[in-house]
Amino acid sequence: MRTLILLFILLSGLVWEQSTPAFEVVSIKLAKSEASATGNFGCTGGPHSSDPGRITCNSTPIGALIAMAYGIAGNRLAGLKPPYPRFDIIAKVPDGATWDDVYEMWRNVLMDRFKLQVHREKRRMPIYLMVVAKGGVKVKHARDEANTDDSSALVPQLARLDRDGFPIAPSGSSVTSFRKNTAYFSASKITMEQFASDMESRLSIQQGLNMPVIDGTNLNGKYDFRLMWEVRRDSPDTEFAMFSALEDQLGLKLSRTDSQVEILVVDHVDKLPSEN
Repeated sequence: MRTLILLFILLSGLVWEQSTPAFEVVSIKLAKSEASATGNFGCTGGPHSSDPGRITCNSTPIGALIAMAYGIAGNRLAGLKPPYPRFDIIAKVPDGATWDDVYEMWRNVLMDRFKLQVHREKRRMPIYLMVVAKGGVKVKHARDEANTDDSSALVPQLARLDRDGFPIAPSGSSVTSFRKNTAYFSASKITMEQFASDMESRLSIQQGLNMPVIDGTNLNGKYDFRLMWEVRRDSPDTEFAMFSALEDQLGLKLSRTDSQVEILVVDHVDKLPSEN
């Protein structure tokens, strides 16, 4: 009987250990150069990319890493007190890891190396509510094909372009590319809730509008999206280019209102990580 109990304990510990994904190697160093004010930072690589076994982050601030690890836009993160240094990071991804595994790995790295402590709470704040415009939605349901990854990847990928100049997004994800002053956005097999989150990130990063975008369309299922708009960083009407494109091309409208929104509050994070 004692032998059976001991064997059960050993097997339980083995299962627990195997169920906690971790990067094989993680190198975290202070960034060699600061990113520009236009948002010239971020991460590439990972599952279903051209470099699935490695994720490389250049000049990335700690806030962006936390937001990526918890799958939120930066404007839903509170409690950070800048300035925080930026980091160059190389992480080796184990074979067979999914995006859900990768996000959990990031969270574990942040808790282990930066002593990150967070909690969630709801706060009332201004938001953009995404609804169907008067003319009706113009987005097509995604084709009923096998989906290789249900996670919407926050890590930007270098993508091939189709004949119309739009990036080709992997299934379950979205990609934005830029030519001159025009943004080209594509998404494959994502929900309206995921699309609202994508628009929230684009408004925050590319046009400086730090407000949550909440899905109020009541549309279920997964869709394919293609959207293009003019990027007007220096214009007082910066938001209207994307808003007009959303309504004209997709039949979706963003309206300002107030609502309770769940945010992630940082209770503690070290400004520098522990040694590699």
